[in-house]
Amino acid sequence: MEVSVIGSSQEKAVRTTFAYRILGFCSSRRNDVSFSRKSRIGFDRTSTRLRKSTTSLTLKAVQPEQDRRPPSAPALSKSHPNNGIGLYVGLPLDAVSETGTINHARAISVGLKALKLLGVEGVELPVWWGVAEKEENGSYNFSGYLDLVKMVEKSGLKLHISLFFHASKQPKIPLPEWVTQIGENDPSIYFMDRSGLLYKDCLSLAVDELPVLGGKTPMDIYRDFYENFKFSFSEFINSTITV
Repeated sequence: MEVSVIGSSQEKAVRTTFAYRILGFCSSRRNDVSFSRKSRIGFDRTSTRLRKSTTSLTLKAVQPEQDRRPPSAPALSKSHPNNGIGLYVGLPLDAVSETGTINHARAISVGLKALKLLGVEGVELPVWWGVAEKEENGSYNFSGYLDLVKMVEKSGLKLHISLFFHASKQPKIPLPEWVTQIGENDPSIYFMDRSGLLYKDCLSLAVDELPVLGGKTPMDIYRDFYENFKFSFSEFINSTITV
């Protein structure tokens, strides 16, 4: 807001801007300032010499300064909530049990629908070696995982797959039974730290290229697993299952 003081005899205008509750029109010398207790507006002595009958105080509203804040960012897309980076939510580690069935299928189904409504891009599913190739080398059972992939497809979400070739203590998901049997006779296949402590939850990197698993190397076993997984889920790859 601007304040103008107009005197008809001198036709002199003084302009200033509100900066404090008390408005002042002051000269550089402090002694030249006088204030009116009634109006709480101060004028310098030059201004007060104007005759009362010819002096008027005019208040004029001035348009406030334009808002200098940058324009608000556009709303984020539900399908890409992070400006092009899709959000994926991890499913439970034990979403598929050791017997190949879906754990808490109804709860997962409801959860998938809720995630879709929230604008989540997709979910991440852990596939365990100890579940899919549990009983013997080359015998694969992806039935529970396939059922879960179909649930994800029905919900309209995308899916990332993680293949785990180690065991888990919580939730308890062991290595394949046939691998554990080999490890009982040859514990050197397991990972060992510098202190000599043996970890039976994963194989040692030192045996990757050694035929310690029934005449095959761990790398051979992993490669066969990948190929069978690709074949079993081929109808979902590059559609529901994405990289």
